[in-house]
Amino acid sequence: MLKQVKQFLQENRQEIVAINFNHEMQDMDRVMPALLRQVTSQLGVYVNTGYRDGGTWPTLGQAVLSNKRLFVFIDKRVTQFPEYATAKWIHSEDLLKSTWRSDTAVSEGDCTGVLRAADDQCRLKGLAPILEVSVLGSSTICVSSIAKACHPLLHQVSRACAHHRHAQNKAPNVLLVDYPEMAASDSQSVVSAAFHQNLRNLVQLSSHVCHVSVDAVMWDGDTQRNHRVYFFSGDRVLTYNWQSSLQESAGSNTEFALPTHIDAGFQYLNGSICFTRGCDVICRETLTSGSVSVTSLMDMGIPCHVDAAFIKGDFTLFFKECQYWKSSRNVSDIGPRPVTDFGPLPCNLTAAFVDRNGISTYFFKGGNYWNYTEESGLSGPADILDNWSLDLVHCSPFIL
Repeated sequence: MLKQVKQFLQENRQEIVAINFNHEMQDMDRVMPALLRQVTSQLGVYVNTGYRDGGTWPTLGQAVLSNKRLFVFIDKRVTQFPEYATAKWIHSEDLLKSTWRSDTAVSEGDCTGVLRAADDQCRLKGLAPILEVSVLGSSTICVSSIAKACHPLLHQVSRACAHHRHAQNKAPNVLLVDYPEMAASDSQSVVSAAFHQNLRNLVQLSSHVCHVSVDAVMWDGDTQRNHRVYFFSGDRVLTYNWQSSLQESAGSNTEFALPTHIDAGFQYLNGSICFTRGCDVICRETLTSGSVSVTSLMDMGIPCHVDAAFIKGDFTLFFKECQYWKSSRNVSDIGPRPVTDFGPLPCNLTAAFVDRNGISTYFFKGGNYWNYTEESGLSGPADILDNWSLDLVHCSPFIL
């Protein structure tokens, strides 16, 4: 196993590895001397001693730059061995806190107890230096059945824990999952959950270099896939399942033969779509096909460079700065009106769209969104990444 770890570190020079020889270890007096010799001989060049040398954990970037990319945790009994005093790469498992609880029951198809336990334990252990988010429970059913029940909640569990960790200027560090290969889809995999959690970490803990941006949102024109939504962000297009709140794939504007960095977008009930960029309105029959027509916002009595747009009933609403305009072929243009007609909305929105039922209107700005209905008015703001797993993050180059 250690030879495999060595080969991985040699072939993947940007990756960090952590090994936990945990409390399941038996007969430590026999195992420990041989284990320490093997780790030293096979992996000594990579082991990181930063924490025990200086009292603080290095960042991942610092570990990569120093090529000290292996962190080893061993059952806390290791502190009793004389090697612990000299081998500073040995870290006691006491430093790695976990959200696991032995009384967290999981039944067939129901892993909500693990979600509640992780949320509670992350709140209680928010200040822990390193925190392992355990998506495991205890049950009389098979471990594989527990894993099958819990995989769909991986994203929710990591988001719930991150809420408490971010409040302490920390992040979840480890996502512990049984049978990771059993995930029903790529979007439900532990890799996807960890990737999107790292995006949330970047935005929350490095807000000076990373931000969230939404330019437009469109439903898929295919009524058979009415849960699929497209998010446009810079030069990327993200395919998203609105029902599961999980991103399914990502592409680029060029794949859809669309300009990069569009200003706004709106969609008609028949599925035809339009985007705005500068003064141009670019329309076609569907998102992925159909002839393209170009008109001008100025011909519609609308200012150029609008921030957001959507269709509601017979009107197309265009937002710019702190105002909006309503335009229709059958009715004279109305506007400008203040965006506060919808409630305490901010100026300079970046996107808006209406759900398929025509009931809820979603407004976007930065990392936040608002939900508006005629019946309940405006709710929000809410954090996009705290509620959905989407790669809408853009970061400026910086030194790790």
